[in-house]
Amino acid sequence: MRNLKPEPSAISVALASFNGERHLESQLDSLARQSALPLELVIADDRSTDGTAAIAAEFARTAPFPVHFTVNPERLGYTRNFLAAARSCRGCYIAFCDQDDIWVPEKLARVAAALARSPRQLDLVLHTCSLLRGEEVDPEIFPAYLQRPGTFAPLELNPLCIVPGHSIVAHRHLVELASRFLDLLPEGVFVGRGHDDLTYFLGTVAGTTEVLDAPLVLWRQHSGNTCGVPRSAGLTRPEVQPHLQFLTSHAAKWSALAQALGELANNGDATFSSGLARASGFFESRARFFTMRGHVSDPAVAYGSRIKALFGAHLTSRRVRGSGRREGLRNLLRDLASLLLGPQRLER
Repeated sequence: MRNLKPEPSAISVALASFNGERHLESQLDSLARQSALPLELVIADDRSTDGTAAIAAEFARTAPFPVHFTVNPERLGYTRNFLAAARSCRGCYIAFCDQDDIWVPEKLARVAAALARSPRQLDLVLHTCSLLRGEEVDPEIFPAYLQRPGTFAPLELNPLCIVPGHSIVAHRHLVELASRFLDLLPEGVFVGRGHDDLTYFLGTVAGTTEVLDAPLVLWRQHSGNTCGVPRSAGLTRPEVQPHLQFLTSHAAKWSALAQALGELANNGDATFSSGLARASGFFESRARFFTMRGHVSDPAVAYGSRIKALFGAHLTSRRVRGSGRREGLRNLLRDLASLLLGPQRLER
């Protein structure tokens, strides 16, 4: 069994594979071309039935760093396979790696430089990516909200944004925390419940995050993507949901999220316990906000109580970072309209 003692400042690469023979070789080649090589590459294979294992074995023969390839005894699925790969890494920091992208040669060097120059321990390093469609690089940079570089304290970034795994390098303690958090979360609290969703969320609510304004990965877009960016992503209309249903469902989600964070704070890594406890309180306040907004829109609630709930919600709310004053004003106007006209007149 390999020694799992972390090595300071070393970056391991965790790759989850499943029937990835089509693009795996080009991804592995991009790892070998890194100007700063990783400590190791750990590949957890979820029982592929194609040539994935043979490609990995051939790469391991000539790779300029150790390659560890294991096959799961049973299929774990996308999220747990990634977390299994990450937990097997020796490095203090873990870079998530998909099986079908291409890393820019300076990716690990840029991340390592950020870790070295930071006066404090970073829990999360994030960067943007470019979209690769066929053989053409799309000029769009994704995600757009990561184009603001800097160092961010807990809850200074919006923890509910979607950041793809290849844009994340996380401290190993955060990865261990994500594994426990997954077991505490009820279904439906996270849309994707991916390793990247969990790690990004925990890092931004309880840790210190560094954002690099540099596209360091070519994110390949193809029909087999587990997650991708359609060309029409900015043009689609969200599903219409009744206003009252929207409010009550969000109140339940934030309450469940607050409870899971509280349990993790009490039973998780002491490094993050205070940050997790603060985050639990924050999301509990969000649950109360949506509960009060639900009372405003509920015709079964006495009218006087609905007015009181309106003031209570909008005078005491704590917004998620990135939502801004405009969204707060829109919510207030929407709730006023619901109070005066009825929730059935509103659409989400």
